[in-house]
This record gives sequence, C-alpha cells and structure tokens, in this order.
Amino acid sequence: MIIFDVILLIILTIFIVWGFFSGFIEAFGSLIGIVLGVISAGKYYIVFSEWLNIFFPISDKILKVISFLIIFISVTKLVGLLFFVIDKIFKLISVIPFLKTINRFLGTILGLIEGIFIAGGFVYIISKYPLNPWFENSLLNSKLSPIILNFFHPLVAFLPKVLQEIKSLI
Repeated sequence: MIIFDVILLIILTIFIVWGFFSGFIEAFGSLIGIVLGVISAGKYYIVFSEWLNIFFPISDKILKVISFLIIFISVTKLVGLLFFVIDKIFKLISVIPFLKTINRFLGTILGLIEGIFIAGGFVYIISKYPLNPWFENSLLNSKLSPIILNFFHPLVAFLPKVLQEIKSLI
C-alpha cells in the first residue's frame, strides 16, 4: 500500500470515527451541508465575487475561488448548526432502547459517505491538476483513488467552473 492510499484511509477513518461519535442526525446534517454548500457556491460564487470586487479590487480569478470557499463554508456551517440543534433535541428522546446504538451505526455509515466525498474532492483536484510528479505517480499506483472517484463523481457536475478557476491559478 502506498503512502497516498494510507492518507486516504486516514481521512476516511477520521470521518468514520466522527460519524460514530456524532450520530446519524449530525452526520446527516453535515452531509446535507456539504451538498447544499457545493450547489449554493456553484450557483452564486460569480455574483458574490463581483460584489467582493467592489471592496477588494484584486484578481477576478482569485476572488471567484475565495467567493466559492466563503459560500461553501458558510452554508455548510449554517446547515451543520441547524442539525446540531436538532440532534440536541433528539438526545432528549434517546432513552428509548437501542435508539442510541442505531443513531451511532447510521452516523458511522454517513461519516464514511462524507469522508468519501471529501477524499474524492481531494483526489479529483489532484487528478486534474497534479502539483508535482509524486502526486501523479501516487494516483496511478493507488488502489483506493479509483473507487473514491467513482463515489465522488455525482458532485463533479457542480464543480467544473470553479475548478477551471483553480487550474488557472496554479
């Protein structure tokens, strides 16, 4: 197993453990936050970058990337906060037998899915825009990268314009 696969396994493990301890509701909220964050950022980053340009007259490409990130992070955190509150309410009724166990099990599954999306974004960007030969060779020899990319593929439709901006910055 190459170092790149070990890094991907560490990323996935972190999300799996986080999903276990967070439970289904928080993990679901986080996953929904990522999806809504990508969709919202993909839809509004150009308008937001034009507005930011009024206050920060820097490179248009840099502003677009910054705009995408600001919208993505903001939406993700707001959705996460909403589901955090819902989870706290749910914990009041979690005295029902096995409810806590089911919550953790489903949270683990969603943590894995979220980890695949995050790792998939990382692998996708590196596969399209390799920073150096080590990354290229690591991707070619990786056993996990193709599997993760297959799961990540549904989100790719929301990323192309922004990734083109990132490519022109590199």
